[in-house]
Amino acid sequence: MTELWQESVSSRSAASPGLLESCLRLQVGDEIEQLIQYCRSLVAREEQALRRAGMRRFGQAWREHKRSHARLLRRLERRARHCATEPPGELARNVAMLLEDYWALHFPDHDRLALSLLALLESGEAEQALAIEPPDAAGSTADRR
Repeated sequence: MTELWQESVSSRSAASPGLLESCLRLQVGDEIEQLIQYCRSLVAREEQALRRAGMRRFGQAWREHKRSHARLLRRLERRARHCATEPPGELARNVAMLLEDYWALHFPDHDRLALSLLALLESGEAEQALAIEPPDAAGSTADRR
C-alpha cells in the first residue's frame, strides 16, 4: 500500500493524470480486496488455532480477541468502499496506517495475552487463571464458537 501511495505521489503525468489516477484506483482497489481476503483467512486460521488450544475457556479474553479481529475486517471493508471517491494514494496510505496501528495494538493487547493464557493451560495453572476471569453473564453460545 505504501508503494502505491508513493507511486501516485511521485509519478503524476502531466499528459494524462486522469488515466494514471484511474489505473492506480483500480490497482489500489484490487490490492485492498486481496488484503481483505488474506486478513479473513488469517483471522479464521488464528481463531481456529486458539479455539483448539482452549482459548474459549477464558471467556472475556476470547470474546475481546474475536471482536478485535471483527473490527479490523469491518474497517478494511469500509476503506474498500472509498475506492471510488478517495484519491488512490491517500487510500493506500490510510490502509497502510490502519494496518500498522491495528497490529501495534492487537499483538500486545490480544495475541500476547492469548499466548500467556494458553501457557497457563499447558502448565496446569488454568484453574487459578479462570478464577480471575469474570464469569460470562450473557452466556452467548455465538461467542463460544
